[in-house]
Amino acid sequence: MRRRKEYMRRMTLEEKILFYLYERRGLAERYVVPEDVTQAGLSELLGVKQSHISRALTDLKRRGLVYERTSHIVGTKRRKKAYFLTERGEEEVRSLREDLLGRYITVRDGNGKYREWTVGRFLREINDRGALSFFEMIHDHIQEEGGHLVGVVKTRQQTEKSTDIPPIGRFYGRKKELARIEEALHAEKIKLITVISLPGQGKTTLVSRSLRGITDRHIFWYNIYPWTGLNTLLVSLISFIEERGLRLPKEGAWGEVVVKEQKVTERIFEALARLNAIVVLDNFHSAEERIVEWVRILFSMIVEKNSAMKVILISRWRPPVYPTYQVEMGKGVLEVILEGLEKESALQMLADYGIRGREALKAYDITRGHPLAIQLYSLRPGKGEEELRTSLKKYVEEEVLDSLPVEERRLLQYLSLFRLPFKERAVSPFGEEGFEALRRLRRKMLIRERSDGLLEMHELLKEIVSSSVMDGWRREFSEKILDYYRGEGGIEAAVERIYFAMKARRWEVFLSELLRWGSDIAARGYLEIGEWLELAREMKVSEWERAQLDLIEAEHLITRGELERVQRLLRRVEMRVKGRRGRGWKKVKIHFLELQALTNVERGVEEEALKQYRESLRISRESEEHIEEAKILNNMGVLYLKGGKYNEAIRCFKNAEKILRDEGGGEQLITVVLNRGDALIKKGEIRRGKEAYRRALEMAEDIGTKALQGVAMERLSEIYFSQGRRSEAVDLVKEAIRYYINAGEGERATNLLLRRFKEVLKIYGREGALSFVRELNRGIGWRRVLGRRFAEDGKSALTLIVKVMSGEDADFEGYFERFDDMEEFVRRFTLLQRAIRAVAPEKTIRKMYSAARFTAEGLPDKHPLTIVLLKWGEWERGKRSLELLREAKELAERIGFLSALRRAEEILKKKR
Repeated sequence: MRRRKEYMRRMTLEEKILFYLYERRGLAERYVVPEDVTQAGLSELLGVKQSHISRALTDLKRRGLVYERTSHIVGTKRRKKAYFLTERGEEEVRSLREDLLGRYITVRDGNGKYREWTVGRFLREINDRGALSFFEMIHDHIQEEGGHLVGVVKTRQQTEKSTDIPPIGRFYGRKKELARIEEALHAEKIKLITVISLPGQGKTTLVSRSLRGITDRHIFWYNIYPWTGLNTLLVSLISFIEERGLRLPKEGAWGEVVVKEQKVTERIFEALARLNAIVVLDNFHSAEERIVEWVRILFSMIVEKNSAMKVILISRWRPPVYPTYQVEMGKGVLEVILEGLEKESALQMLADYGIRGREALKAYDITRGHPLAIQLYSLRPGKGEEELRTSLKKYVEEEVLDSLPVEERRLLQYLSLFRLPFKERAVSPFGEEGFEALRRLRRKMLIRERSDGLLEMHELLKEIVSSSVMDGWRREFSEKILDYYRGEGGIEAAVERIYFAMKARRWEVFLSELLRWGSDIAARGYLEIGEWLELAREMKVSEWERAQLDLIEAEHLITRGELERVQRLLRRVEMRVKGRRGRGWKKVKIHFLELQALTNVERGVEEEALKQYRESLRISRESEEHIEEAKILNNMGVLYLKGGKYNEAIRCFKNAEKILRDEGGGEQLITVVLNRGDALIKKGEIRRGKEAYRRALEMAEDIGTKALQGVAMERLSEIYFSQGRRSEAVDLVKEAIRYYINAGEGERATNLLLRRFKEVLKIYGREGALSFVRELNRGIGWRRVLGRRFAEDGKSALTLIVKVMSGEDADFEGYFERFDDMEEFVRRFTLLQRAIRAVAPEKTIRKMYSAARFTAEGLPDKHPLTIVLLKWGEWERGKRSLELLREAKELAERIGFLSALRRAEEILKKKR
């Protein structure tokens, strides 16, 4: 029977969303996605209010066609809800597309003639003329004329463009400024554009908007922070260039680029010129001197070569990159200085905040069109005063701060001094009144909660409020913040302790924290360490402390590539240590030798490391540093154990054990006993090893150390697993996990479960295992120990397992992107993939590997990527498996990862 002719119908909003998301279905495998797949992006694209988009998405989720996931958005720090199609959603789009392709539509061609085609033929015609997608055909090429749908054949050029531009919301005014920037982007003589204003005027939004129409250039957008080093910027630029298919010639590692900046800058310039690139550096007022100098060199190269590439600098003040006369004479530079919005645009913005009429006019007079001031005014409309018109600073101080009760104002000033997002417990020095004041500030949106649960203030508000803090209060608040960070672990907390000890003038704390953490801070590349070292050198410090400062500075200089200065410093330290006999100097010698030994262990020069350990052991014995002696013996034992010298290892552990018993025992003694148990097990003396573990367990119970009780139980479970006593072993695993939870060791609990997940699954079955994982997840989720939450990353791993076992969608991208440290990423990935492979379908496992690969590709060290490819290829089947393994092999060969290379060759041999 012949099908009745059906004509093209109007598409519903839900159908348009489905088609659009179908065109971007590949984004579901990424953990950083463009703004396009958020509610705001869909609203802007489809020209529909966000409230309508929200309702449509709710309906699509209810029908199981779309799912939402909190994702990182390109160009923003905050995570937002992004939307993707489910399998049912993809099937729905394919079915709908097939239906539409067979329908008829009246088509008007470029000559104004009308004809009747099927939608399928119309689509082919559009594609011949360069249309981008089925969605664009529906959305852009079908118009309503006289109440009927008409297809319009029109040319549209498809051009690749960057998606690194920060997303923008509603854009107000700035027509003149926008026109100037857009004209400069196409003007041959303008090479550098600077956009300057006070914070909160919309500099970033303006530049982002001006670049939206650029389709024939590659855009590199980079946010600079006070701690951003030149090395970090250059490595990011190199990655940007290579991602676009250009390969830069290399001599050594790019991590050493700062050693030969001129040569690197020339190569980067040549590559950017070939890409016809636009380089945007946001927050340029925060740039260190070497970044400023580098931009100065780059700008001179652009002018000298008359390159078409452009540089855009976004700053609060004029950057010292060019002389003023170049602006005045129009020699290659355009400056755009932003003031408040013009009246019409400001009133439109106020109207969008619900402020209209006389109140809006009053608000405009007060805020002078400053965008952030308008947002702040919208919090308390109707409360303005005449004197607030003089400046934004005065407005915030009097209209926001003076309107607050004393306890809220004081708390806001205190919180404005925090440099990093903070936890709720930061207000604990103010007692219960402080927590109540914090709740009120959050309701007023003066303090906002981030997606990770931490709290923060808006940047401009923080600057203005912090500037109102009197010196006496500033010092007192710094003391309180210092106390807050004493309860926080990790390198970032150490950085803040040093900073606030300096602000509180607690010089003894400043110096002790710097000596304790300086090496780690320097190794991470924190720029502040240089200033702190200079300050410490001006203090009255001992020669011993000065030697320690020299070592820290040497590590700092290594990260900056200043190798000659490093060598001079190390020689100076060696000279300082040589011949010193005091007790303090002996400690320096011990630490110096230990550091050398650990370095040699990392290099694989174990004999040299042992020599240095023996020398440090001799000094510690001479100086009667018994705890240090036990620590060195333990380290030597671990090194012997690693090398398979079990008798020597056991002897070291026994000697360390004896010393620590005489010194009063404690946790260090339990650790040594556990290590002795490890050595006995490796040697094959299972019974004695088990006795050592049980002894450690008893000692841990005696002093109430639940974490070490968990460790001892975990080691005992390993023995039972090796003896085939799986049921008893799994029971011990469960007990160990519970001890870890009670001790606040959520991370250890998670790692143990992931490592032994297959065995737990076998003993308790799928439902029993799922029940236990849920119980563990809840424990980590709500329990508090000493005011700290358990490890959120551990909770996320368990959440993934629960979701996978329950058939829900799992956010692997959000999990892996937490780990920017190479070793941490490898450990987490290795453990998680074992558990997921035990319970997940193939599609989910591939999704996990894909997310891990995406994160690993963003890490500077390529060892994690090699491991991901190797594990994926080992699990995968067919042609895809061989491709992954070959890729892993090539990468391992290139970076000298020999164990991975051998493993890849072995698996390839088996699979062939």
